[in-house]
Amino acid sequence: MAINVISEPSRIVIELSGAAILGALRRRIEVPSKSISSVSVRPRNEVHWDGAWLRLPGAYLPGVIRYGSYGLGSRREFWAVTRQSEVVVIETSEGTYRRLVLGVGDPHGVAGAITAAIG
Repeated sequence: MAINVISEPSRIVIELSGAAILGALRRRIEVPSKSISSVSVRPRNEVHWDGAWLRLPGAYLPGVIRYGSYGLGSRREFWAVTRQSEVVVIETSEGTYRRLVLGVGDPHGVAGAITAAIG
């Protein structure tokens, strides 16, 4: 997977590489720690987007990949997911995205590192 999550006390940095950059048309996202309201690991098939699937920009192939930004305004989300069985879900209270859904190699490790970093 082409996603690297760096957990720092003041922020979380999500770095994309390879196909993830092409799909999401983003290389990096920074989220201030103070805006993170929760971090969890969930089965991929239980994480749904309930709004319009307005993709700006992004790539979507059902059951295969979902990369990019979805929705507008306060309902905007970022997805970087392929065929993982579990994903990391980061809920925010403010900022560009209300939720980030990430498919990483070790979702429990990444969620634990983020939780530890933000206190």
